[in-house]
Amino acid sequence: MNWEMIVGISSLVVAVLALGSSIWNATQSRKYHKISYRPQLSTWYLANEETREYELILMNNGLGPALIKSLRVKIDGGYLESGDEDLISKMLQELFPGMLGKVRIGFINYEHLMSEKEKIVLFKFTLDELCDLDSNDVQRRTERASLEIEYHSFYGERFVYNTDNHIKKSGKK
Repeated sequence: MNWEMIVGISSLVVAVLALGSSIWNATQSRKYHKISYRPQLSTWYLANEETREYELILMNNGLGPALIKSLRVKIDGGYLESGDEDLISKMLQELFPGMLGKVRIGFINYEHLMSEKEKIVLFKFTLDELCDLDSNDVQRRTERASLEIEYHSFYGERFVYNTDNHIKKSGKK
């Protein structure tokens, strides 16, 4: 073997090792970004006894966007069918028939891309002046229902968020 052949083979080995290292680095970087930019939905339930105002807020606390795919509402173990009516409105009407005062419903469009740190008020309502429920009664009624939200990450990972398992409760705002 001559000197030129040794240099050529050495160069080829170094190039193959550099290529292998680059591929490995790219794979590890993609895994890191997939984990780092994962969306994380959570909810916060607020109850203000003085104003008799109650609300549920959906937040994306993750570092990546959440692509909302579906929303399902369950009351007492059975799923609500929406028809033309908004599911959250229908849920509130079932939980508080004839008891609601002012109602504000947040809109979640399917295929909505919820950005990092975005918040959506899913519902905010007051009770009718003639309604004698206290905040404990309201909480018991709202606990009969749960929301199930399917969402995907930027990398196509599928997640399902269920308020039964994750809802955080707070007192006055």
